[in-house]
Amino acid sequence: MSINRTELNILIKAARQIAWAGVFLFLDFNLTDGGFTVKLLPEWAGWLLYSYAVMNLAFIVSEAALLKPLTQILFGIELARRILSFTGFSLQNSTLYVFETVIAIYAHFQLFSNAETAARKYHLACADSILIIRTILVILTTVIHLINLFSRMHMEMTWMNIVLIGMDLTAALGIVIIMFEFVSQLKKVQTDTIQ
Repeated sequence: MSINRTELNILIKAARQIAWAGVFLFLDFNLTDGGFTVKLLPEWAGWLLYSYAVMNLAFIVSEAALLKPLTQILFGIELARRILSFTGFSLQNSTLYVFETVIAIYAHFQLFSNAETAARKYHLACADSILIIRTILVILTTVIHLINLFSRMHMEMTWMNIVLIGMDLTAALGIVIIMFEFVSQLKKVQTDTIQ
C-alpha cells in the first residue's frame, strides 16, 4: 500500500476536529451571573467542528461529504437557539427537537462509520474501537435526547440529571480517547513511512 502523506495529514486533522467536537457537544459548562448564563462549550461550535471534519474526511472517504448539509443544519439550529436565547425567545419546540435528534443520531452514526472506513484503509487497530464508540454514541445520544424530550414535556425527572451528566461525560471521553488514539496511530504510520 502506498502512503499519501497529504491524505494522512488531512485525516489527522479530521480526527482532532472530531475529538474536540465531542467535547463541545457532550460537555456542558456554564457561567451564571444574576440570571444571565454563558455557555462555555457551545454545541454550535461542536457541530461546526464536525462540519469541518466531514469535509476533511471526504478526501479519504467520499461519502463523508454527504454529511456536510446535516452538520450545517445542526450548527444553524444551535447557533440560532443561542442567539435567540439572548433576546428571550426560545426554540424549545418539541417537533424541532425531535427533528434535530434524528439528524444528530444519524450524523454521529455515519461520521464514525466513515472514520472507521478511513482507519481500515490504513489497517489501523483502532478501527474496531471507532465502531464501538459509534454504537455507544448512538445509544447515548438516543437516551439523552429522549430524557431531554420528556423533561421538555414538563415531566419531573430531576433525579435523571446525574445520569445525564454521566452519559455526557462517557460520550465526550470516549470520543476524545478513541480519536486521539486514531491520531496517534496515524502519526505512527507517518513515522514508519519516513524511515
